[in-house]
Amino acid sequence: MATKVRASKRRREAARRRGQRTIKGTSLGYPKSIEVRYRREMQALIKAMRADYDRHLSKSLPTEITQDGIAADLGRILRALDRKWTKIWSSRADKIVRRMVRGIERDSQVRLNKSLKELAGKWVHTPKMPAGLADKLSAATKTNVALIRSIPAQYHERIE
Repeated sequence: MATKVRASKRRREAARRRGQRTIKGTSLGYPKSIEVRYRREMQALIKAMRADYDRHLSKSLPTEITQDGIAADLGRILRALDRKWTKIWSSRADKIVRRMVRGIERDSQVRLNKSLKELAGKWVHTPKMPAGLADKLSAATKTNVALIRSIPAQYHERIE
């Protein structure tokens, strides 16, 4: 159920002078800083994983490939790296996504309250997130976590 918000007298007068029938608040915008932080965290993990793979594989590759056991050694190293980075990504994926979602929720709430206060001339109580929207957000969060957890497996496939 929608709640009607009465605009402040000043806003109603300004709208009347301009011939507006509807008064619009400030745009809610998009929290760019949260996206930047999320991207940096992901890039830092990818960079660390790539450096670790490079370091371990360059140590194990001989200058001349004449040894029969090189394939077994590389397989063992790759499996160990895969396990290591799958564990790291799995432990950090949930934290990264939850931090991003909490930041977006906080930012959206602040921007919404500011816009409504600007319209009404006073603070307007806004309800918490509806259950349906919370369910959709939870599903999107789980999907994002699953995608992040799949990054080391995709990287490992490309290396093999």
